[in-house]
Amino acid sequence: MRLRTLGKIISAGFFVTVLAACGGGSSNSGCAPSNPNCNAGISGPTINALGVDGPLLSAEVNVFGLQDYIDNGTAAASLLAAPTQSNAATGLIDDLELISNLGTGPFVLVVTADGDTTDLATGAAPVVGTVSTVITAAQYAQTPQPRFYATPLTSLVLSQAIANAATPVEADVIAALADAQADVKTLFGFGIDQSIDLLTTPPVIDETSAGDLALQADIAEYRAAIETLANVLAGLTTNDPADGDAILANIAGDIEDGVYADTAADGVLAALETVDNTTPGDVLALLAQEVIDLGLGVALDGSVTLPSGYPTSPDSDQDGIPNDMDSSDADVCLPSPFNANCTQDTDGDGDTDFTETETADTDGDGVPNYQDSSILDSDNDGLVDQADSANGDACLPSAFNVACTQDTDGDGDTDFTETEAADSDSDGTP
Repeated sequence: MRLRTLGKIISAGFFVTVLAACGGGSSNSGCAPSNPNCNAGISGPTINALGVDGPLLSAEVNVFGLQDYIDNGTAAASLLAAPTQSNAATGLIDDLELISNLGTGPFVLVVTADGDTTDLATGAAPVVGTVSTVITAAQYAQTPQPRFYATPLTSLVLSQAIANAATPVEADVIAALADAQADVKTLFGFGIDQSIDLLTTPPVIDETSAGDLALQADIAEYRAAIETLANVLAGLTTNDPADGDAILANIAGDIEDGVYADTAADGVLAALETVDNTTPGDVLALLAQEVIDLGLGVALDGSVTLPSGYPTSPDSDQDGIPNDMDSSDADVCLPSPFNANCTQDTDGDGDTDFTETETADTDGDGVPNYQDSSILDSDNDGLVDQADSANGDACLPSAFNVACTQDTDGDGDTDFTETEAADSDSDGTP
């Protein structure tokens, strides 16, 4: 764990941004005396920002419209009233003024390290130089507004939602967020509870969590996932934040196409199998010390714990088997295709092996349905293989089909031609 005395980070900090909204688009009404970033004279809508997992000092902050960001990335038009950096002493960004006609959202928050950016806890350059998150219109409209946090996991969620949306339109990207979250939590949640929302759950003990034991427990679990991933990336990068950015971009591409072929990403996946460098005690100590350092005015409840065994090895190929127990953690269909994310269709009938199950055998021929096509009729007897107990014999289970040449009475006419019920002389013998 990258922690120093009293739970503060000691190794290369992982660049994580936390942006928090306040004021809900209302005008600023005043500034705390200890807040050097705050300008009591501003009149536009404001949001607050905060660095997490080593608050970032002197980092560049920006806000974009989601559609503009989808179309143009960070070349999109800034919605800030003026260029802004995080506080040089604490990393706090309070009362960040936005333009008055920015609209109602959705928005993208981006924080980027420059040559002067350092991690508050380590005094070193961050490992990853840019993180982002999305603020939906519904979240922005809340009164009071919640804080909006960006972490390396929210960065991956946003990139996956954009990549996998039905169309490159903001409404479809918003609709794709749920699936993107599920993928990211499975891959890099280290066993995190799937109900924890990465886009709304704080990764720090903030004001909203005061006295809320359940929320603080979720925060601790979320933060443990971030710290574990950060530890892995820190061991694979140099002091150049661009290295971390590149690895995250490669990981995002591998998640998108489902093929873990990138060398850098492969290194991450291999390293993820060992997660014992992050311990619950370290994470809880970090959260407690961070409250003091940032002056948030809340305390970590002493009864907060992490789930037994958490964090655990992730499931990189999403087959339901943790990496440390998976013989092929980059192939969702190995060691078994019988999981919902494997699309293998052994018999080529359009139904995955998982859908047809491993043991179902509709026709009782000893060949399971996933190997017995529901569209192919191998012997042309009119029955698809999955319903035919003898796929290689046109006369079984019945001789009364055009492909069967059986002539039971040897008169030169097939049983099919004479039909099963015809009795010309009415003697009871067909």
